[in-house]
Amino acid sequence: MTVKFKLHIDKVNELLRYYGAEKVFSSSLDNQEFSVKMPPTVYLTYGKDKLQFVPGGADMMSDGAATPTVSPDPTSQDVFIVQTRGPQLVVPSGVNPLEIRDVVINLPFLPQSVRTQLASVSDWQSTLLIPNLSGSTRTITIGGNPGVVITPPVDPDVPAAAVGSDGAAVMWQQDGVLRAVGSVNESKSLKIAESMAR
Repeated sequence: MTVKFKLHIDKVNELLRYYGAEKVFSSSLDNQEFSVKMPPTVYLTYGKDKLQFVPGGADMMSDGAATPTVSPDPTSQDVFIVQTRGPQLVVPSGVNPLEIRDVVINLPFLPQSVRTQLASVSDWQSTLLIPNLSGSTRTITIGGNPGVVITPPVDPDVPAAAVGSDGAAVMWQQDGVLRAVGSVNESKSLKIAESMAR
């Protein structure tokens, strides 16, 4: 899949300044066509015939209607596996990608941890970024390959004992392919990931 879009620079910069940005895009980017290329993805489910979820609380939608939330069934044996290559941002000919990177890194509404993460990536046009929101990710090694464990964000106002299992995913890159395993808990996901990375 390829998603193409054009920037209306005056409007984009107006929005950036509204949020306090000091660095904005140059006028040369106006009406230029960018594209994000998403490669084919393989998604596999092992386990029961259908996804097993249990109802949670209720979220309020904008119209005031309550909709039930769902979380993975803690007794489920289902495992989800995804394999794909990383997305790629394609900039128009003559556009300096470092200028775009510089503006994005300095967005004032991004948490400092995300800005630091963005600044540390050299090949950001073809790197899948996974922000660490409230302790939701941590780096690991899977079969000698760099990876991350992704868990639900930690709420500092909720005691750890009161937080139920919402599943965990492990993602790593091996031989140019992004791989991810998700299950009901971290140890299970890690065990399957390690077996796949051999």
